[in-house]
Amino acid sequence: LSEHCGASLLRLKGLVRLAEAPERPAVIHGVQHVFHPPVWLDHWPDGDRRTRMVLITKGVPAAWVEALM
Repeated sequence: LSEHCGASLLRLKGLVRLAEAPERPAVIHGVQHVFHPPVWLDHWPDGDRRTRMVLITKGVPAAWVEALM
């Protein structure tokens, strides 16, 4: 995502479920081209174990981001 959006990706935050460790979510955070290493939580904060992400962009169509994901 950062490769394709670059400076248009103002901020990304998320709680991500990965197949390698579905019982432990990864917290992700990035600003433009700078992404911090994921932080692994010991457990999910509630019963909802779906990936949740918030993106703040400038001029990037939501449909394009959804298709990329």
